[in-house]
Amino acid sequence: MDSTRRRFVTGLATMTSASILSCSNSLNFSIDSLDFKSKNYPALSGAYLDNAARHPMTIAAGTAVGDYVSGLNSGDEVDVSSSVRAQFATLINANDSEITYAPSTTLGENLITSALGMPTSGGHIITDPLALYRFILSL
Repeated sequence: MDSTRRRFVTGLATMTSASILSCSNSLNFSIDSLDFKSKNYPALSGAYLDNAARHPMTIAAGTAVGDYVSGLNSGDEVDVSSSVRAQFATLINANDSEITYAPSTTLGENLITSALGMPTSGGHIITDPLALYRFILSL
């Protein structure tokens, strides 16, 4: 028997593909039978493949955003902002004055690394993929 690493990997890939394709119908049936997608997500169009910048929003998250936006005209946003800031400060054992809002995580991280003089100071920035892909954990 002529056995090579290439032949082994090719065979392994073939078996994996066949296994996935053979159970794909039963997997789709079980997900659809639970009605998970329609209960938690609106009708989706297109594919969302490895895109942390834009991904499907759950119905619950969309409702929360809608509730917040509808309350903006009532003038309550300042009270909500102060309340959330105070609660978060308590959570991380900080003062309210040490907490601020950033329009995005990316901008906040860039401001912090710039204030610390990184990477020009020779420091190292260490991150993990969960910072961008944590939404997958809820799926």
